[in-house]
Amino acid sequence: DGRVRLLTHDGGSNRGACWSRIVGTEAARGKVIALLDQDDVWDDSYLEKHLSFWNSVAPSGVAMSYGPVRFWYPGTQQNEVLLSTIPMAGVHAPGSLLAEWDESNFGKAPETPSAVFLRPEIYPQIRRWGDVARGSISEDQYLYWYVGARFPIAVHEGAWLRYRKHEASALSRTTMRRTQRDHFDLYKALRNDLTDVLPGHPVTESIVPSRLLELSKSVSWTWKAGRAVRHPIRVSKRLSKYAHL
Repeated sequence: DGRVRLLTHDGGSNRGACWSRIVGTEAARGKVIALLDQDDVWDDSYLEKHLSFWNSVAPSGVAMSYGPVRFWYPGTQQNEVLLSTIPMAGVHAPGSLLAEWDESNFGKAPETPSAVFLRPEIYPQIRRWGDVARGSISEDQYLYWYVGARFPIAVHEGAWLRYRKHEASALSRTTMRRTQRDHFDLYKALRNDLTDVLPGHPVTESIVPSRLLELSKSVSWTWKAGRAVRHPIRVSKRLSKYAHL
């Protein structure tokens, strides 16, 4: 089928999902990008319904749109769960969703890229974060926050896709320490970016700095705890020096 093209990185290397999406969108010829992860499932009418919504809000200059998803547990007895922790439906001005995303621990940002429509020229703009985002559990947040700080974003109410949940997924296997480290790297990137894009904005002035301080303490504590587990004798000898105090 001539509509399908295979794209590869130089030498056939694996550069991760973020760089692959950047390369894909740079080569795209359409007017809108619809992302789909390999383990999620769109309803048969997903593209039709989401495109209809996109066209209705396009005059507002939106760069991205998304909506709620249904958590899907294939191979188990657990029923699908509708996840509708999204912002109010409609078009949101640049910067207006960031505090809500942060407060919900990213829960009100898109749950999966499979729920996202995007203007094709947007993804290549985050090339500078391609390497730092690679392999991070917060990988997609680099894109969402970049868009959310600069462009209107539209939110719809239709749950038209199934987001597969399973124990073998990368997110399920991620440790608390890794999560904190990845979030810390994300907020460091956001701090530098938002200072130029949204000077004086509450997210820039207080929310991101506070989150960075909180995460820096958590990262430091988990690093010390992990070191104590890896080197118990060395740590216990150091502690014994102060046992008489």
